[in-house]
Amino acid sequence: MAGFAGFDIWGFPNQPMTDWLRANTNLVWCGFYPGQQFSGAHSSPIANGLQGTTDGAQAANPTAQAGFPSHSCVYPDLEDGPPLSAPRTDYGAAPVTAVKAGLYRSGDHCSHAIAANVQTLCGAIPIWAFKVPTTDQTIISGTQFPDPGAPPSAAV
Repeated sequence: MAGFAGFDIWGFPNQPMTDWLRANTNLVWCGFYPGQQFSGAHSSPIANGLQGTTDGAQAANPTAQAGFPSHSCVYPDLEDGPPLSAPRTDYGAAPVTAVKAGLYRSGDHCSHAIAANVQTLCGAIPIWAFKVPTTDQTIISGTQFPDPGAPPSAAV
């Protein structure tokens, strides 16, 4: 299957960095989280329609601050897999509506295992589906780079 190289990051890196990456690599997209993100078992008690409306509305301002023009596609995020049942069905539809109210197109980022259900729930929106063996935290071997948002460690 053809695809486009890109990366997922917690926050928008900055425009000069993304311009450099686009000019000097094969990367053509950057997925980042402009609003709240809730995933896994911890999300069930709060991932309801009201929270989804709040998350969708809060996504518009940082998306605009990152320089995305209106009608760019914003993908609310359902990070865990099946089953897609209440209250997550309420959460899944609400940010799509709220993002559209903020003058952006809405898609949805979700597991391939619930993509058809999300499409039925939300209508004809772009789906950015992932297929991974687990949504549990996984430690990847290799160079561990420092978190630029972390406070400096105290000298011992």
